[in-house]
Amino acid sequence: MEQFGEVISTGYGIAVVKIRRHSACSQCGRCGMSMTGEGPVDSLVEVRNPLGARAGQTVKITMKSGRLLLIAFVVYFLPALLLVTGIYGGQKAASVLFAFQGRPAEITGLCLGVFLMVASFISARGWDRRVAASPAYKPIITEVIK
Repeated sequence: MEQFGEVISTGYGIAVVKIRRHSACSQCGRCGMSMTGEGPVDSLVEVRNPLGARAGQTVKITMKSGRLLLIAFVVYFLPALLLVTGIYGGQKAASVLFAFQGRPAEITGLCLGVFLMVASFISARGWDRRVAASPAYKPIITEVIK
């Protein structure tokens, strides 16, 4: 992902960059800006500043696509996968364990699926806190334009 923005402030190898959504963006939301078009047109992003850009300069910032995809996987796909796996696995396990007791396997599967999904959300939140503190997942200034 590449974006251009204006440096607002700097300090200790970090810069705050104001990124303006451009017309080619089509509001996909990939960069974290509003997908509805009703939100702010500008977004403030904290980035690594190895080039020593100063306030007022226009810069190009990048983030590796692989890291962005990993974040999207953990936040969106993993909970859905665990929900479906929990429902299916819970139904199969309940049909074997409760076969002679007349208990509905669907309810057990649903409860296990929802439990796994909620557990994945809680885990993703803790992982997000560690990732937010890691410089490897912060965008980086790769070029000072002017």
